[in-house]
Amino acid sequence: MCASAALKLLLLAHMKWKFKVLMVFGFFVQTLVVHCETHYLQYVYTVTSEQRGASGPVYSAVGVCDDVQISHYSDEQQKWIKGKVWINGSVEPPDSKERILNLYYSMANCTKSKCHEPHTLQRRVGCQVEKSSSEKVMIQMAYDDYGFDGVDFITLNFKTMQWTDKKEKAAEIKMKWNSDTDRREYFRAYLSHCLTWISTNGYSTTQSPPNIQMFAKKAPRDQRKMDLTCLATGFYPKHLQMDITMNGSKLESPAGVRPNDDKTFQLRTTVRINKEEKRGFACHVTHSSLSQPNITKWDGTCMNCHEESRTHVAAGVAVVAVASVAAVLVTLKCVYRKKTLNVPRLDEEGQGQTNSRMPLNAAESPATDEPHTATHLGQTNGFHGNGESSAKSPLSV
Repeated sequence: MCASAALKLLLLAHMKWKFKVLMVFGFFVQTLVVHCETHYLQYVYTVTSEQRGASGPVYSAVGVCDDVQISHYSDEQQKWIKGKVWINGSVEPPDSKERILNLYYSMANCTKSKCHEPHTLQRRVGCQVEKSSSEKVMIQMAYDDYGFDGVDFITLNFKTMQWTDKKEKAAEIKMKWNSDTDRREYFRAYLSHCLTWISTNGYSTTQSPPNIQMFAKKAPRDQRKMDLTCLATGFYPKHLQMDITMNGSKLESPAGVRPNDDKTFQLRTTVRINKEEKRGFACHVTHSSLSQPNITKWDGTCMNCHEESRTHVAAGVAVVAVASVAAVLVTLKCVYRKKTLNVPRLDEEGQGQTNSRMPLNAAESPATDEPHTATHLGQTNGFHGNGESSAKSPLSV
């Protein structure tokens, strides 16, 4: 049985038996609980007050099956239009646009061209079933609910086919609708047909299996951890069961299903693991489109764990390259300067003269007691034969 049905049995047992018997019965019920899938078909109507530039209340209506829009009402064509995803044989909407608008006019005190105050009317009519993995229908539910200005207004009890008012303003409408035997019988037949359709085929005519991937990335702010993710995408219908396991033990289950742009769905779950743990992880997926559960094993690879080491290597290579270029530039500068200093200068008579910036050794100094003088760029430097500089004393002319 489904979890919801099991809960009802437990509540019944709580009222009839003592605590010890309740514990035994609870364990028995738990063993009977099986995985169930919920499927539904419903039509949603919305009427809002006149918007700026519009000629009257704005009307919209859509048909939805298992969270996928299968049809909508076109104001331009004044009829229902099938959507990109259409399930053959699905139940048509029960009421016309005119009937919904007339109800809105009476509730909002509006005319076809003007409303004194902004109001919103909403309606949700359809059916829902819960089916076990063996395709057995466990629970059936049909409904026709109205809301006005964001609160419940009036609702239909499918078992008794009686309307129940949720607001004082709905009391008059309730009495009128409950006295309309023909309309109540019409809705009994309509909702019964809806339940038959959704229970027998309906959703099963359109199914898409999931594409399953398992991958790991380094955990942010923790170099010792990885985030292991299981992703299932592209599946339809919506319900899918996913578990990440380690050596057969369940670790984590996903939070919720998200829609894709192509009307299919996706689901993912992530667990944080140590970098050293690379074996025994798998993702178990169960879906109505699969003949048996899919088990995808993780291969132990991490998508971006080596990026940091590659960054360090690249930084080291860059430092070495910069140092090498700097060394080459320094060497070239030294060689250029040396060549410049060794180039002989020509005096006025064309005689070669050694660059005055080159210091003289004692052996190269002239063998005379008179100081040798040399002038270069307005600076005077003097050297004695003994090699001692006389720059601090004035030179005699």
